[in-house]
Amino acid sequence: MRCTKPGRSAILAALVLLAANSCLRAAEPWPTQNVTMIVPFGAGGPVDAVARFISHRLEAVLNKPFVVDNRAGASGNIGAAALSRAKPDGHTIMIATPFPMGLNKFMSSNLSFDPQVDFTPVIMIGKSPQIFLANADSPVKSMKQLVDAAKKSPGSLNVGTPGIGTTAHIAVEYFQSIAGVKLTPVHFRTSASLTSDLIGGHVEFATNLVPGFAELVKAGKVRALAVTSDRRSAQLPEVPTMIEQGFAGFDATAWYVLAVPAHTPPDVIAALNANVNAYLASDLGKKQLGDFDVQVLGGTPQDAKAFIDGELAKWEPIIKSAGIKME
Repeated sequence: MRCTKPGRSAILAALVLLAANSCLRAAEPWPTQNVTMIVPFGAGGPVDAVARFISHRLEAVLNKPFVVDNRAGASGNIGAAALSRAKPDGHTIMIATPFPMGLNKFMSSNLSFDPQVDFTPVIMIGKSPQIFLANADSPVKSMKQLVDAAKKSPGSLNVGTPGIGTTAHIAVEYFQSIAGVKLTPVHFRTSASLTSDLIGGHVEFATNLVPGFAELVKAGKVRALAVTSDRRSAQLPEVPTMIEQGFAGFDATAWYVLAVPAHTPPDVIAALNANVNAYLASDLGKKQLGDFDVQVLGGTPQDAKAFIDGELAKWEPIIKSAGIKME
């Protein structure tokens, strides 16, 4: 049997068909497989809750499983390091807080990643106010009275935080710097022990996130002095902000951002951004996040980057001046 070589037109047709098939494969929409959502903290906390709310929403609208992967340790560094090693294809993402997104590099000299180089912010999810508290028997009933008491006896007033290098600790250092007072921070290993010692009067003041104290404030077991966000807490709307009490521009919150590895395709980032914005604007999103006193932000990836850059510029000198180092 004699074989003939294919003609030029047949070869061109085959190449066109091959290219068309390749384009069809390349155009397959994200996600094409399960998506892993890294949570760089343990299960059960507010970061984990936010991640699960959003992963359930994305799973429902994108028809692919979103698997929450808790990788706790080193103030979020273990989970963040895993994200930095992940393939930038949108199938590994992370719900992050201020620490793995930048603050940790001011408190540690041996990070295996650079959050400003290795990560791309997708969207600011929201921020959570903290609260300054006093023991119920304390004569101090406002932040001005706290300042007055601290100036009369520098260093004699104790203020509890849930740990060295936490957002609460940094907020205390920030307060001292702008109020010109000297307090003595007492760092606890758990919020539960902090709460117990505040109620028992072993520390006179404390700072932490609002949700753990809202019911105690309402029951009169501790006294709320101020919240640290630029707007009031949904759970304790009667408590004034620091700004309302004369501390101009005071905003010291925990915040949550969705991030992906650097070089993730723009269309994937756009899809994630659009779907999370839709969740944040929904009644379900507002209720779920509101239950954890998360003040919704949203916006574009550019908004997220600008927000984070501003936070790093604000907190770097506070952290370095206070000499805060990771344990």
